[in-house]
Amino acid sequence: MSNISSKAQIGTNVFFGDNVSIGDHVIIGDNVYVGSNTTIDHAKIGSGTRIEQNCILGYTHITGWVSRPGSAVGVKYDALEIGENCLIR
Repeated sequence: MSNISSKAQIGTNVFFGDNVSIGDHVIIGDNVYVGSNTTIDHAKIGSGTRIEQNCILGYTHITGWVSRPGSAVGVKYDALEIGENCLIR
């Protein structure tokens, strides 16, 4: 069962696979494919983009271990922005 927020801005001809979660702060362009078991929050996805299954996009903060020197747990980041006609795997 998918969970797509009514606050998200969804373009036309967007395909969602099974078990997809789309948060409040998401903008998805036209002709986008979102594969099964994918979570998107705090992100803007350009038109014509294909997001394959099992992706997690748009964290607003780091959780768990930190991979970059000088980064801190809990630091807030701007929304993720993916251009048009991209392939995300």
